[in-house]
Amino acid sequence: VLDADRERALYLLSRLRSEGTEPLLILWVIARDLRALVALAGNDQAGFKRTRIPAFLARRYQARARMLPASSWQRLLAGCAEVDRCIKGLGDGCNTADGGARVWALLDQVMLHASRPGR
Repeated sequence: VLDADRERALYLLSRLRSEGTEPLLILWVIARDLRALVALAGNDQAGFKRTRIPAFLARRYQARARMLPASSWQRLLAGCAEVDRCIKGLGDGCNTADGGARVWALLDQVMLHASRPGR
């Protein structure tokens, strides 16, 4: 996401899926990064500090946060909430036998949009 490399982001997500990584763990990392980007895009340094992103990565996050408007990062964070609901079986099409496939499809969508190049 920080490198705005869609192909690599989707590849890594696919690898994590094939290795049996729980979607909830992946969601936690993606949501944390998006919360950091929302905070930085909105000039909320205290919010960024709450994400506990290591200080040596702050410049990379700041550069990436400037590539899209804060509203775009916020929409992606809302997409994470949809993934969370689906993991819990609460979203549309998520309480069926293939709910797991829907979770991964939603994660793919979040990663695809979060990794898009900016301005």
